[in-house]
Amino acid sequence: MKMVKLRYRTGSHSRWVEVVVSTFVAEELAKEYTGYGWQAEVMAV
Repeated sequence: MKMVKLRYRTGSHSRWVEVVVSTFVAEELAKEYTGYGWQAEVMAV
């Protein structure tokens, strides 16, 4: 299972939160978070 880093924040003045998860989980969470209006990025570890 390939692991990637998911980075997200709830607003432009919020701190970034970074977690290492599987590629599938990162992509699903990124979709969900952007649906909330948050910023989310998936990147290599």
